[in-house]
Amino acid sequence: MATNTPMLMTRTAQEGLLQFQRQCYNMLNSTWNTREQMRQIDLSYMREKDQTIEGQRAKLANRYGDSNRFQNITIPVVLPAVEAAVVYQASVFLSGNPIFGVVSNPTYQDAAMQMEALMEDHSLKGGWIRHLQMFFRDGFKYNMSALEVNWDQITTAVLDSDPIFAGGKIGKPREVVWEGNCIRRLDPYNLIFDTMVPITELSEKGDFAGYTEIKSRIALKQYISTLPNKMVDNIKEAFESGIGALATNSNLASYYIPPVNPESFINTNVRGSTDWMSWAGISSNTQKINYKNFYELTTLYARIIPSDFGLRVPSPNTPQVWKFVWVNHQVLIYAERQTNAHNRIPILFGQPLEDGLSYQTKSLAQNVAPIQDLSSAMMNSVVAARRRAISDRGLYDPSRVSENQINSDNPSAKIPVRPAAYGK
Repeated sequence: MATNTPMLMTRTAQEGLLQFQRQCYNMLNSTWNTREQMRQIDLSYMREKDQTIEGQRAKLANRYGDSNRFQNITIPVVLPAVEAAVVYQASVFLSGNPIFGVVSNPTYQDAAMQMEALMEDHSLKGGWIRHLQMFFRDGFKYNMSALEVNWDQITTAVLDSDPIFAGGKIGKPREVVWEGNCIRRLDPYNLIFDTMVPITELSEKGDFAGYTEIKSRIALKQYISTLPNKMVDNIKEAFESGIGALATNSNLASYYIPPVNPESFINTNVRGSTDWMSWAGISSNTQKINYKNFYELTTLYARIIPSDFGLRVPSPNTPQVWKFVWVNHQVLIYAERQTNAHNRIPILFGQPLEDGLSYQTKSLAQNVAPIQDLSSAMMNSVVAARRRAISDRGLYDPSRVSENQINSDNPSAKIPVRPAAYGK
């Protein structure tokens, strides 16, 4: 496989690419509301749409041991339908070993067996099955899913030859532990993509696609150490850039965790990490770099014309696929021309139900959501009838009988008459 070509950028080119990145976000966020649409689907998938006062009070009462309160029941329809589809796809495509077999005529049998063994090794070390299962699940939930498919390398964490992390000293060259074809499922909530083309044709005809992930200071430093020919002059600026600066431009979407499960193990509204410098008693004034606790790392694949940004590369007027890595949507730390044979953006988008309506097509989860709502309404009507049968309804004179006594939860409690009603 041909090796991609990392390159350094001039300041003028970096400024132009920064504006390009912002326009990509503006193009998506100004006309689309994908995050909220997907969150509503996940609420149905996890049966967490009922946020009524009565439902929350009943849930709270049950939590404190009062089992006499009836919660509104949501019949599970969306989740079983989605999971059944995922299991079927997994049984068809992911049950074999290797996942993708190689077929050839007898003349090239040895080469085919070698290639098959190589693909099996890549699938195991790259965790293909796990990512493909999540890819299937996203497709059936949102009718949209994404995989990053590229040739990746796993290198040693500390590189003595890197002047950024070795104090300018040149030592042994970086060591490649493993390299191969990697498949990685991308979080749909933090995707950015060109909506001008059908999603199934985006890798071939789209102008851009990318994603944002969150990293701690240590994770970012480890990631940067593995990059060849990084923007050395921008590393310090990247580490010192803060996510708070994104508030100045509301069109730049930051990393997003959807609030779906109110009883989750973590608080999705609070995002942070341990301040290891403070924990170790190290003052930021003694550090050469003013590190932050966490960073947003954006990887953007774009089909660009290099001459538009003043890039001095071969064939500057021909559209080319490039990979750009940004820290906090502000600092470019890596640029790489994708010299692959297929000339595609290496993010594969899937759409299980393709009927020609593109982004308007409903997913499997959206199609069965009304059935779940109807089934839940019918079940809750049965519960309401049972509740009425237990509690009953009747007329009473509040001047003679107390309301608290009428509505007592004790089924054997007697109802005393008010003292003013004696003898009347």
